[in-house]
Amino acid sequence: DEEGLNCQLVIHSTPFFLADESMLPPKPPYLMESFYRAMRVKFEILMDGKKPLGGQWNFDEDNRRPPQKHWTVEPPQDFFSFDWTDDVDAAIYSEVEKHLRKFIPDDRFGVFRRPTLPTHWRSARRFLDEFVSKRLDFFGPYEDAMISESVGLFHSGLSAVMNLQIISTREIVRAVESAPDKVSIASREGFIRQVIGWREFVRLIYLRHRSEYSKANFFGFSGELPPLYWGRKTQMNCLASAVAHVEEFAYSHHILRLMVLGNFSLLTNTDPVEINRWFWSAYIDAYEWVVTPNVMGMSQFADGGLFATKPYISGANYINKMSTFCKSCKFDPKQTLEDSGCPFNALYWDFVEKTQQVQTHRASFARRMGMMWKLWEKKPDVEKQAIREKAVKLRARARSGTL
Repeated sequence: DEEGLNCQLVIHSTPFFLADESMLPPKPPYLMESFYRAMRVKFEILMDGKKPLGGQWNFDEDNRRPPQKHWTVEPPQDFFSFDWTDDVDAAIYSEVEKHLRKFIPDDRFGVFRRPTLPTHWRSARRFLDEFVSKRLDFFGPYEDAMISESVGLFHSGLSAVMNLQIISTREIVRAVESAPDKVSIASREGFIRQVIGWREFVRLIYLRHRSEYSKANFFGFSGELPPLYWGRKTQMNCLASAVAHVEEFAYSHHILRLMVLGNFSLLTNTDPVEINRWFWSAYIDAYEWVVTPNVMGMSQFADGGLFATKPYISGANYINKMSTFCKSCKFDPKQTLEDSGCPFNALYWDFVEKTQQVQTHRASFARRMGMMWKLWEKKPDVEKQAIREKAVKLRARARSGTL
């Protein structure tokens, strides 16, 4: 600075996380699966001696069931439906709302509603116990399922409580490990993977590469964020439902974030900084360390594959399979070029072609995208051109708020 003083950023360790940067390889590529297994071994979580409990490290194949085809229980009430706060919280909210209403216009994004999530350890502990006893067993099989009738489905809702450091990772892991015998190993493992695997992993990625993420834009996209993200009406039911969840609760679970909201942003060539800012602004559990690597890295592939092996994209088929949104949508998930065809389809294939045109030194990129490139190449030239033209129109409509 002007006085010649040297300033240095110092990051102190915190008991609310288990891992430190020494658990990452010295340089990319970083593999979450390797990190996750090392975490299990180091902290003796879901282990049977030196082997993983249940005989395998992950149960992903058991944890990807679509909704309402194999239900064995009715979806529970959303965790937002229960009030975990107290009179002190109510008084604070009343005072804050009174002052904020003077300055925030009525047409702003979001709603004023009294928070219901825990604000101190005792209520957070009851919140955790309620999840373990009533929803954890179904979390695994349906962790990727999406339905318009439920915001949280079988998810825990603990992300904000954890990020505010009200309850620790160790305590959550212990509660899940000691869940009743009826809770399957697949559900325990699936949840613990999110907590000690993905959450810890992306934090370390951010700590090491935070300076690079501020300007990451691997594909060079510069499109404005479509206004539907701020509540403009859209006829695409999956996006309308997802944004409505965020507007009311400042929350949606990870598959809605990744495969609907993030997916559409990427397919419409939106500037990754813009969608990152939206996630950071709109979510109750948003901190830069968790939002930025998840959005810029995993969702938008803006870092060029620092830890993700490919862009997380899909057409309408995945959304139709894993959600109930398409049943009441005006767009047909099985059509592409027709006027009634779901916009995700043309946008998807147009983006697949774009990925062929970029260069990346990540061998996994070509390996993971190779099959889709081959399918694109097999399409007749007339169909390819029609897809390109429709994609251009769809992106324009998305940005004009008429989709």
